[in-house]
Amino acid sequence: MKNYIVTLSMVLIFQGLFAQQSEVDRIGEDLRSRCSGMAYADHPQSTQDTFAFFVTRYKNKDYTSAYPFWRVILDIAPDIQPSVLQGGVDIMKSRYNSASDAATKAAIADTILALAEAMPSCLGSGENSYIEYRVYQWYTYRKNAKSKLDELFSQYYAEKGNAMNPQFLLVWLTTSMSLDKKNGTEGDPVWEVYDAVDQICNANPSDANTQTAEKALGLMKQYKYLDSAQLVTRSEAMYSASPEDFAVLRKCVRFLQLANATDLAPFKEIANKLADNDLALYPDSMESLQYVFTLYKQAGNVEGVQAVAERMFALDPNSMEIAMYLAQSKAAAGQLSEAVTFYNKAISMGGNSAEINYTIAGLYQSSGSFSEARRYAEKALSARPGWAKPHILIGRLYASSGSRCGEGTGWDSQVVVWAAIDEWKKAGGDSEAQSLISQYSKYLPTSQDIFMRDGVEDGGQYFVSCWIQRSVTVRPRP
Repeated sequence: MKNYIVTLSMVLIFQGLFAQQSEVDRIGEDLRSRCSGMAYADHPQSTQDTFAFFVTRYKNKDYTSAYPFWRVILDIAPDIQPSVLQGGVDIMKSRYNSASDAATKAAIADTILALAEAMPSCLGSGENSYIEYRVYQWYTYRKNAKSKLDELFSQYYAEKGNAMNPQFLLVWLTTSMSLDKKNGTEGDPVWEVYDAVDQICNANPSDANTQTAEKALGLMKQYKYLDSAQLVTRSEAMYSASPEDFAVLRKCVRFLQLANATDLAPFKEIANKLADNDLALYPDSMESLQYVFTLYKQAGNVEGVQAVAERMFALDPNSMEIAMYLAQSKAAAGQLSEAVTFYNKAISMGGNSAEINYTIAGLYQSSGSFSEARRYAEKALSARPGWAKPHILIGRLYASSGSRCGEGTGWDSQVVVWAAIDEWKKAGGDSEAQSLISQYSKYLPTSQDIFMRDGVEDGGQYFVSCWIQRSVTVRPRP
């Protein structure tokens, strides 16, 4: 009987330009033709002895001594025991690792793959496809055999479904991408594989699988399979088909986020539904609450944002970050007093006092509470002396107080500009402050107005009453 384990370098020369997979098929077919299905005890004693000589050395990992006996037993009874094919793979791997030239390595790899491909029919009458084992061998020794790998991955998923080993998922996806580009199949096969990958990861929750799902999505984006219009269309179709499947909703949200479509009505509907569900299921999970907070925020659900932020703060009352979230959400809802309370808590927890006090000053300015706005702007200056922004804000408060301190025109309404300019000059050479000084100087009292006022003179001091309550420098209109 022909022995196909000939000198390996000669095998490659003989096959010439034939594809390597053809050689794998040839060797595998020869192997399968000699798998008799005979029970171990039914083999002649000489065959059993040869197998014993092989397996003893193989189990001791003495592959060099095992190799001659393995060649004989492979020739006469490759299926006498599983260890003939499986041990043959180990022996050939050892020879592969010690080989130095590419031709020899390629021929050995052909043998390894043929041994693996023979296992389903030779071991166990085809009841075990050895699919994961075969996938591993092909990926290890013939990564570029994309069509074969894709075929094996598809068989693997068909057999195992969500039990497919996640370590192969990204390889499967990139393999499908490579074939799609080559065959011009316009992405449909890739999306089918991606959906399977995502389903497997969702069915087997773990940190590693979450990362795999994100990496899969990243690959889809990297290789241009995430067209925004397509993402929106797919999300709407998935939601329409499974409006109560929250795993689907989560995927829809991710797609719409990637498509920068968070302003669309479908996103708001899906995000709010998903957030409501997660909030009800995981009210004490900070990680879940942070996700829900983001969903409500992107969906423009102010009440939802506040509710989640308050829940987060109840769980972690010492979190500056959550205090800031709450302050911002209260401010966005126009709840000024509550916002200030949480901003002050954030400061007490180590938040940036200058920035936060300046933010509070802006909120009071917008609400018309000018005295409070100035007070917090001055707190910001205490925390960061010489900062231009608080001086500019205070100056704007003064400049817009004409109707508060007078009738809107005339002396009492003009002198507020002196207070404003004094404040803007404290901002140093800030361009905005200089522009405001130039803009508002035309509203100053004239030299004649100043002359007509007893005790008021150019360059002197003047006390501005009303809420301002500051002594300012007298300046005539330029």
